Amino acid sequence: MTSEEKDCETFDTGRFNEIMRAYLVLAMRDAKVPAKMAGDVLEWLQVNLDEKPAQIALAQYRKVCNG
Repeated sequence: MTSEEKDCETFDTGRFNEIMRAYLVLAMRDAKVPAKMAGDVLEWLQVNLDEKPAQIALAQYRKVCNG
């Protein structure tokens, strides 16, 4: 198992979800994202955390970022 696979396995435990939400909330606050939109983003974050394993999310993220 690679270190990235181990990291994804650890992430899938949910131990870091609250920390990730905290960073996201801080970023949205600093970017002055409207409260309604911020709430919607947090809801969709939770849906994705519940439905997608970390390896799938990471692969989709990289595809979006790398075009």
